[in-house]
Amino acid sequence: MEIYLDIETSWQREITLIGFWSKPTGLVQLMNEQITASNLIKCLPSYGNIFTFNGHSFDLSVIKNQLGIDLRSKFESFDLRWICPKYGLKGGQKIVEKLIGFNRETEGLNGQDAMKLWSKYLKGDLTALKTFLQYNAEDIQGMIAIKKYLNL
Repeated sequence: MEIYLDIETSWQREITLIGFWSKPTGLVQLMNEQITASNLIKCLPSYGNIFTFNGHSFDLSVIKNQLGIDLRSKFESFDLRWICPKYGLKGGQKIVEKLIGFNRETEGLNGQDAMKLWSKYLKGDLTALKTFLQYNAEDIQGMIAIKKYLNL
C-alpha cells in the first residue's frame, strides 16, 4: 500500500498540518489538536510504503522530533527528492512537477507562503485556511504524479 505524506510547519518549525493520502483513507489532513502521536498512528494505515519529497531530511525528522514517532522504522520509506535525479529529474518538488507536466491551482506558492497562510488563518482568515489546505493537498497530489511518472 502506498502512503504519500507531507507536513507544513510554522515559522517556529512547529507542525501545523500533517497531510497524507492512501487508497483506503483518501486524503487526511490533521491540524491543531488533531496532531498527536496517538492520533497520527490511529489515522495512518497500519502498513505500507511512505512516499515523501525531502521527507527524510524534513517531514519525517520533524514528526520524529515533535511527536516521537519514527515513521521510517514503522514503514518502508521512499524520498522522491533522492530518487528523481536518478531519472534525470533535478530540482525541488515544484520544479519536478513542471518537468512532468503536473499543474497546480496554487501555482507559484511555496513553503514560506504556506507559513504566511497559516499565520493569516490564525488571525481568522478562513480563505487563507482553504488555500493552505489546498496547497498541502496539491503537494501530495504532486508526489503521486511524480511516482506515477517514474513508474516505480
